[in-house]
Amino acid sequence: MGSQLLVAAAADSVVTFSNSPLSLTSRLAHCNTFVAGYEQSTGSLTSVTTLATGQSSTNAFGKSGAIPLAVGQYPDGLYVGGEFLGTTQFGTFTRTAAAAFYIPDAFVAKFDPTTGACAWVVTAQTAPSTNVFAGTRIRGLAALASGEVVAVGEFMGWPGDQATFGSTTLTILGLGDMFMGRIGLVNGLPETPEAAPAGATCWPNPAHEQVWLRPPFGAATTTATIFDATGRPVKTVALTADPQPVAVADLPAGVYVVRFQAARQQQAVRLVVQR
Repeated sequence: MGSQLLVAAAADSVVTFSNSPLSLTSRLAHCNTFVAGYEQSTGSLTSVTTLATGQSSTNAFGKSGAIPLAVGQYPDGLYVGGEFLGTTQFGTFTRTAAAAFYIPDAFVAKFDPTTGACAWVVTAQTAPSTNVFAGTRIRGLAALASGEVVAVGEFMGWPGDQATFGSTTLTILGLGDMFMGRIGLVNGLPETPEAAPAGATCWPNPAHEQVWLRPPFGAATTTATIFDATGRPVKTVALTADPQPVAVADLPAGVYVVRFQAARQQQAVRLVVQR
């Protein structure tokens, strides 16, 4: 965000910052996840914003909260991935780790870095294990122009232990395995577009989680921009001649307009997003 550098961290005590009156207070054993903004040219702290709050826990150590291990700052928001324990509040979303022992689940969430508002959060659950190092964690992430997120991480336990990502369950082969997934599509692999109505450029319509876009001009490169009801652009993607999926799970329900543009050609299509 301009010359500002954002740093994400978590704490379960009182945090003070050098040469700044700003501070953050958390409950012991219940972490607050926060992002601190620094002016890059001077190193001065400009803001501290809470992203998530540990609420309660039934695990053996009584801990709750989210630990950020991967952070990506993009024009449309701040993406944070990591691990969490117990019951944790991400804005208006409440998530509870599946295992009662000290076994973290993974999370990826999108935030407004200024207000701390959470647009969405997805989690991966770790099955109970007797391995004290068991857990699932996001170690890296990247947001795509389509609105999807690619995440990489690790899940640890004994051979045969499992971790669940949505409708996909993975089984650990060693003591610690790595994974890569794409949020919005299945298993991080290219998908075959669902059957499109003849001549369709935007389907399904209404859409829920994602919409397929196909350039109407037959041009090699087309830009598709999605506008909300106020005329504000909310997503822009570059298309080739092949249909491409675009995530709309982060958009509020409502009526949108998709505008295709290539060279001097332009076409608009009405899109309805439902929940």
